[in-house]
Amino acid sequence: MLIPQTLIEINTRNLYNCLDNAKFEAKSLSEQNIILEFQIYILKIDILIQESNNQYDLKSIKLTFNKVFRKFIGLSKQIELLINSNMFSPQSWLSEALKQTKKLIIEIQESTVHFCE
Repeated sequence: MLIPQTLIEINTRNLYNCLDNAKFEAKSLSEQNIILEFQIYILKIDILIQESNNQYDLKSIKLTFNKVFRKFIGLSKQIELLINSNMFSPQSWLSEALKQTKKLIIEIQESTVHFCE
C-alpha cells in the first residue's frame, strides 16, 4: 500500500546564507575553502531531503530522515572541532554556523517525532 507523499520541511537557507556571508569576511584562502566545503555538504543534505520528498515508502522516508539527522550531527562536530582548534582568529561565523546547525538538528528531531506519530 502506498502512503501519500510526505514532505520533510527542513530549511537550510539560514545556515547556507550564514556561510555565504562568511566567505566575504574570510581572512585566508584556506578559510574560504572550508566555508565552501561546508556549503557543498549542506547542498548534499538538501538533495537527500528532496529525495525523501519523492519517496512513498514509510521505511525509506525514515531512513532518509535518519541520514539527514546524522549528517547534521557530523557537521556540528566538524564546526565544534574548528572552534576548539582556534584555527581562525575571528570565529563569529563559526559560532553562527554552529548555532544554525543546532537549530536544524532540533528541527529534525521535532519533525521526526511528529512524523513517527
